[in-house]
Amino acid sequence: MNKTRTPNTPPKPRKSSRHVSRPGKYQSIVQNLPLGVAELNYDGQCLFINKSARVFLGIGNGPVESLKFTDLLDDRELARMLGQIIAAARDGDQKPRTIFRDGQTLEITLIEPTDGSNFSGLVLTVDEVSRKKPERDDKEDFLALVSHELRTPLTIIKGYLDIFETGMMGDLSDPQIKSTRIMLEHCDQMERLIKNLIHYRDLVLNQESCSPQTVVLKPLMERVQAAMAGRLHAAGMTMSVELENDELLCRCDHTFLFDIIEQLVDNAVKHAHSGGSVRVSVSKLQNGGPLPLGRRVTSKIPVSTSDGICIRVIDNGPGIPADRMAGLCDAFRQGERYLTRSTSGMGIGLAVVKRKVELSGGKMWISSGAGSGTEISVLLPQPENGNTQKHD
Repeated sequence: MNKTRTPNTPPKPRKSSRHVSRPGKYQSIVQNLPLGVAELNYDGQCLFINKSARVFLGIGNGPVESLKFTDLLDDRELARMLGQIIAAARDGDQKPRTIFRDGQTLEITLIEPTDGSNFSGLVLTVDEVSRKKPERDDKEDFLALVSHELRTPLTIIKGYLDIFETGMMGDLSDPQIKSTRIMLEHCDQMERLIKNLIHYRDLVLNQESCSPQTVVLKPLMERVQAAMAGRLHAAGMTMSVELENDELLCRCDHTFLFDIIEQLVDNAVKHAHSGGSVRVSVSKLQNGGPLPLGRRVTSKIPVSTSDGICIRVIDNGPGIPADRMAGLCDAFRQGERYLTRSTSGMGIGLAVVKRKVELSGGKMWISSGAGSGTEISVLLPQPENGNTQKHD
């Protein structure tokens, strides 16, 4: 039986993309809520998003108004799921959904306000339900304890091995010298692991400060080469550096920049075959020029613009299978499965690099495939005009 509308029944208003901004004081309150909140029109464009929603969904600090909400997400699987949730909400299915991202369980709800407000569209809320604060505190305490308890005895062990190698406690035979050097190499490897663990802990606790300055890249690259010389020799590998010119400048924390490049080279050495090579290319990327190839792993809407200094670290190793690319920069994740992997490490090196790149206002891409080597590209800001203070 067909239902007919009586003359007294008002027609259902047509859905539109109209948006009336809320008063400033209410927007300020919503902006600082611990609950993630975003407003979308019926076309799926973002009209407003607060700080918590940006953090939960991995969206950067740039402008988002009138951009398609799913395009703001670098994680394409997450974008696909949110696209489905948005489509279902438009059709009236507005029940909460649970998704997983970066080890977190997020509850996402999309509703259409029906309280007579002037807003016409959808309101998205997102909250974390998987981890409680005491659990985070326990993890932070564990990281602090482990990094400290590992570093102290390692310093003593390495000190005695250095004494043995120099012959200060008596002459060693050739086999003994060889064995001592092998142990020192493993101590150096453990030091790198602990250093990454400490960096990751400090970044998680927001204790790592970033002080951007103008950095001359040529001498910094020479220091990276010197720092990696022993590691490259032990791995039977070579490293080449290609600078567009000797006067290239970058706007970044000097220590951050050194750590970013050293870690990327170390990661290439770790995963490439003996006798392989690592190539580091440094050039200026002009605004509007072609962006690096590969999968973007930093925020979709970055702090910086699309120009800057592009640093590419390229190896000719075995590459990363496509099914291992997702989440590669998450902490404690690697490009090989744990039980069958051929390299050691905790899987936090790229997580540290990604976080430092983001804190520097930069972007990061990874291009790889099984059997085709790996290229990791980092785009960092150039110095502002008039900034002449340089750090070598």
